[in-house]
Amino acid sequence: MSEAAQDWELKRIADCGELKLGRQRAPRYDLGINPRPYLRVVNVLDDRLDLRDVQTMDFTTAEVERYRLKPGDVLLTEGDLVSEHNVGRSAVYRGEIDDCCFTNTLIRFRPHCGCLSEYFHFAFCQLRSVGKFANATMATTVFHLSVGRITDIPVSVPPLPEQRKIARILTTVDNLIEKTEALIAKYQSVKQGLMHDLFTRGVDEHGHLRPPYAEAPDLYKESELGWIPREWDFRPLGQLSEVGGGVTLGRDLAGSQVVELPYLRVANVQDGFLDLSEIKTVAVLKSEVPRFLLQPGDMLMTEGGDFDKLGRGTVWRGQISPCLHQNHIFRVRPNTALIVSDFLAAVTASSYGKRYFLVSSKQTTNLATINSTQLKAFPVPLPDVEEQSRIISPLRAFERRLQNQQEYLAKLRTTKTALMQDLLTGKVRVKVNESGAM
Repeated sequence: MSEAAQDWELKRIADCGELKLGRQRAPRYDLGINPRPYLRVVNVLDDRLDLRDVQTMDFTTAEVERYRLKPGDVLLTEGDLVSEHNVGRSAVYRGEIDDCCFTNTLIRFRPHCGCLSEYFHFAFCQLRSVGKFANATMATTVFHLSVGRITDIPVSVPPLPEQRKIARILTTVDNLIEKTEALIAKYQSVKQGLMHDLFTRGVDEHGHLRPPYAEAPDLYKESELGWIPREWDFRPLGQLSEVGGGVTLGRDLAGSQVVELPYLRVANVQDGFLDLSEIKTVAVLKSEVPRFLLQPGDMLMTEGGDFDKLGRGTVWRGQISPCLHQNHIFRVRPNTALIVSDFLAAVTASSYGKRYFLVSSKQTTNLATINSTQLKAFPVPLPDVEEQSRIISPLRAFERRLQNQQEYLAKLRTTKTALMQDLLTGKVRVKVNESGAM
């Protein structure tokens, strides 16, 4: 804590509010005798609640009193299958649902007098971002955030007027993030509808969509994608491109034949764009560089992990040179005489492409992966290269809008992280008048 924040207190989480694990789910609660809505881990997103899927189960009268949520309660996610860093997502319950309870996949923090819910929500976000909650997890098959392990974690607590203003500043940024995410979702929805038309009707030599099948059935033939223009072909991806894996991390290499080069990892390859805000380096043998070196026009695709990472990708345009890719990213190098890189990227990003990868993938509880054999077998609808260029032209306008908003969203998130570091530690003080108003 900075000298400027000497009037702040450093308190244990348990001294700032009551921590309680929710009620365990059990078959005996499915009798429909005294049903109550309840929240679980899927209802708590980063920074907010998702109340689109709220379920019910039976609670006794005593259990309702014990596990009922009150406006101002802060909910923390207690477990995660994938990573300890996903544990501890936080959101404030504001009384959106009457008589709502919570299960043992969540921890309820009910702040004491003088402790503001919104401030502690952001304080928990900060603790999670710096790994404090990860250090408090227990792992079996699922990572668990133990109530007993977080009670003693210290939190910097300013006077209540400063808590209010800090929370208001960070909430403003959160609202901008939420609006930007909604706009991105809208663009993506419109783009998917446009892609459906483009990949089933195509664009004729005059730059127009062909009439739909119902109006001109003689122009179409049946395919795996549905009705497509009669001139189109279908070819497996392996016949249209060279598919290569990336460099394996964690090898112990040294000597004069080793070089350290930047590389792309899964976090860099998003759905339709690249996030190059953090680029790491890897040691490789000089003889391996040509094998893993990216070239402009290569398409990058992730092999999987979480379901949202399966088969997502974009085109590499040589933003960093030289640059390699890791082994969880496939490099697809198209034969440009047969297929345009951006056309291929659009096909894989379409609902048709996503469906193929999901159905073909190897799946576990929350994970899905594809291998190079499945990727090479992906059947690609194939107009001639001139029509491919005509098809991707209208998509580029949406890509530019999406990329602008995605870059703006990344900046907002970076801004929020920096603000939390400054404001929640007292490094930068906010000014409040005597009444505590902004």
